[in-house]
Amino acid sequence: MECMAGSARHRAGTWHDAATLVAAFAGTSNGAKAVVPALRRLRAALPRAKLLLLWPAEVEPPPGACTLADRRIDYRSPEPPRSGRTGGPREGDLSDLTAASGLDAAIAALAAHSAYQAIVFTESGAAPYAAAYVCYLAGIPERVGLTAEFGGAVLSRAVPPPAGTAEHERHLFLLDALGFGGALHGRLDAPAPTAALGSS
Repeated sequence: MECMAGSARHRAGTWHDAATLVAAFAGTSNGAKAVVPALRRLRAALPRAKLLLLWPAEVEPPPGACTLADRRIDYRSPEPPRSGRTGGPREGDLSDLTAASGLDAAIAALAAHSAYQAIVFTESGAAPYAAAYVCYLAGIPERVGLTAEFGGAVLSRAVPPPAGTAEHERHLFLLDALGFGGALHGRLDAPAPTAALGSS
């Protein structure tokens, strides 16, 4: 499928009428499978929308994720800063990410799809900032993710993560915060799109 014209990129709207939506993941192979229920809920809520999967290049996406997305765009997660901190880069570490991690290709590929909104799903212990920064540089105005820290300019909305929940429940909690809950809880077995998944 071809992307819409550039004028659509900055057209505001609610999450429920999104024509193109970015679902990003930050984490490891161990947590990747837990994203699938959230992607199913998004596909059920937005059956006509183009769903773009922004995915770490070093993590193999689970089969369920690939069948639910219209296209995958890979980005390479930067190494955590050498300060003993865990959880990936913080907002203050992002100034050198594009050069250090080769994010230019991912930014260009993402920008070509004229998305207005992005949801960053994070594994426990991971930070949303690298994926959110790619979306920020691609011109996506609304970027939401789970973090207990101040989201700054990288996240347009930071949602405090739930305590003591399973991995897949973290992602569903984020969707609940955006209004993708209620009746959609029983609609997780959504059909996959007919278009073949591509990757960049």
